[in-house]
Amino acid sequence: MATLSGNFVPQNGGGLVQEDSSGAMDSERASAYANLKQYLSSRGLGSLFNETDGVPSGWLWTQLINGVDTESELVQAIETTSEFQSRFGIIFELRKRAAAGENVYVPTVDDVISYEQSVTETLRNAGMPLNLYSSTQQLHSYMSNQLSASEIEDRVIQVWNTVQSASPDIKAEFASIIGNGSDAYFAAYILDPETTRVAMEQEIQKAVVGGTATTFGVDIDNTTRDRLANLPLSEAGFSEGFSNISSNAEIFQESISEVDDLTAGVEGVGMEFEGDAAARTRAEQRVIKRKSIDRAASGGAQTGGDGIAGLRGY
Repeated sequence: MATLSGNFVPQNGGGLVQEDSSGAMDSERASAYANLKQYLSSRGLGSLFNETDGVPSGWLWTQLINGVDTESELVQAIETTSEFQSRFGIIFELRKRAAAGENVYVPTVDDVISYEQSVTETLRNAGMPLNLYSSTQQLHSYMSNQLSASEIEDRVIQVWNTVQSASPDIKAEFASIIGNGSDAYFAAYILDPETTRVAMEQEIQKAVVGGTATTFGVDIDNTTRDRLANLPLSEAGFSEGFSNISSNAEIFQESISEVDDLTAGVEGVGMEFEGDAAARTRAEQRVIKRKSIDRAASGGAQTGGDGIAGLRGY
C-alpha cells in the first residue's frame, strides 16, 4: 500500500484533494478520505477526524498517511482505538463470552447501530421512560442479555396488556411499592431486564395481594402482604380468599361487650390463607358466644358438620 505524500488542500464545495510534488491533485485519495470520514461520522466516531480551515488532522488523517485508505482496512485499524472500544464495547464483551464457550450472538458494528435505532423507536413509541433508551449503555445492556429487538417489542406489548388489564387497586399498590404511579414506570419495571424475572414477579405478586385486599376492604400491613405474596396463588385465588374474609366482616367487628381483638387482616388472613388453627378457634369462640346470647332470645344456636354457622366459607 502506497503512503500519501504532498498536501491536502480545499477545493470548491469543501472537499479535499491532494497536491503532489508536481502540483497535481490526487482526487482519488481525497474521495477515500471523504468516504472514510462519512463512515466514522455515521457510527458516532467523529472525534477520530478533524479539519481546521480545510486542513485535515486526527486519527483518520494519520491512518491515510500510513496507507490505510479502504473501509476494510479502516475497520481493522479502528478497533484498536479507545473511542471505538468505548462506543462499541458490547461487541468485545460478547466476543469474549463467545470465546469462553457461551452461546451468544456477536453483533457487527452495523448490527449494533440497527439494534439501537430499532429498540429506541420501540420504547419511545410505547411511551417508556427516557432512561430506558437514552444511553448506549442502557441499550447495550439489552444486547448483553441477548434480548433481540423483536423480543423487546413483544415484551412491550405483553407489558402494556398487563398494565391495561390490572385493576386500579393493583396498579395503585404496585405504584406504592416502586415509588412511581405512572403506567409507563409500571410497564418499565416489568420490562427492564436489569431486574431479574424472579424479583419482577415477586413485586407484581405483592401488588396483586395488596391491591386485591383493598378491593375487598381487607386492611393488611406490608409485612402480611409480602408474606402472602410467597403463596402459589393467582390473582383469582387471592380474590376468592379476600372475598371469603370480606363475607365474614361482621365477625371482626367487636361489640361493646367483646374485648377480644379480632381483625380481618390478622385472624381473617390467618384462617383463609395460612391455616391458622388458633385464629380459627378465636373466631369460632366469638361466634359461639354470640350465639349463646342470641339463644336466650331466639332459642337457636345452630351448628353443622362444617363448623359453627355464621362463620361462612370455613
